[in-house]
Amino acid sequence: MAAQSRHSDSKPGAQFEKIVADVHRRILKKEVQENQRLPAGNSRYRQIDAVLQETTEGQHRFVIIECKDHRRKAEVGKVDELIGKIEDVSASRGILVSKAGFTTGAIDRAKKEPRVQLSEVFDVEALESRLCLPTTLRIRRISTFNLHIHRVPGPMGNALITFLKKRLHSAWNEARLNEEIGTHTFSETFALRSTEDSYVTYTYTVGELVYFKALRVEKGCAINNAAYDSGTFFFESVESIEVARVEQEWRKCSSGETLPPSFDLTFAAFELD
Repeated sequence: MAAQSRHSDSKPGAQFEKIVADVHRRILKKEVQENQRLPAGNSRYRQIDAVLQETTEGQHRFVIIECKDHRRKAEVGKVDELIGKIEDVSASRGILVSKAGFTTGAIDRAKKEPRVQLSEVFDVEALESRLCLPTTLRIRRISTFNLHIHRVPGPMGNALITFLKKRLHSAWNEARLNEEIGTHTFSETFALRSTEDSYVTYTYTVGELVYFKALRVEKGCAINNAAYDSGTFFFESVESIEVARVEQEWRKCSSGETLPPSFDLTFAAFELD
């Protein structure tokens, strides 16, 4: 197949053709050439919006793609035109892409022709606002804890308990504690008004709150295990997560609930119950 490229951005629908070609190129991971003129016999050429190269069972073939950037649905005549081009250029099959969709007659005609595939797409700007990513948000935090203090002169007052609770809080913030779900122990020394250091052993239980939401994916947004900014919900950093705010915008999941395949975000909450 000797093709001639005649690319022109001024051609009506050229931008739409670029987008359609790029979508097929990215999704199918195959070579797609835009705006090609293919030989059709008897020194004739047919203009093709895009040509997709593929290898099936060791045989090299090509697929032609025709794009219709119209406000009205593509009618049966557009399907017949595609069939004519398939035969003229000896393509293995053809794809007809219509921004506005297809009439019933066009759909019925395509069903009778195995070489024809119909593809309907949305306006690109509108599509960006419709893309959603199923997301599971997991927040791990210390649900319960108790402590045992060694070598403490005198009774333990509320001030001492508050002091040690803040130290446990700091250890959690500094990622010095085990964040796996379950019960763990942690010991450290601390100085009081005595001649020798005292030390404390914490026994704490890490629990997990699970939430689910279909997050809208916007152009340029990034999702990772440190921050998420969707334009409507923002985590500046892991330290800024507030459980109360999450519960306003996410659906809390029950224990053992089966969730659909989704992107998984896991954070450590920095508040003790």
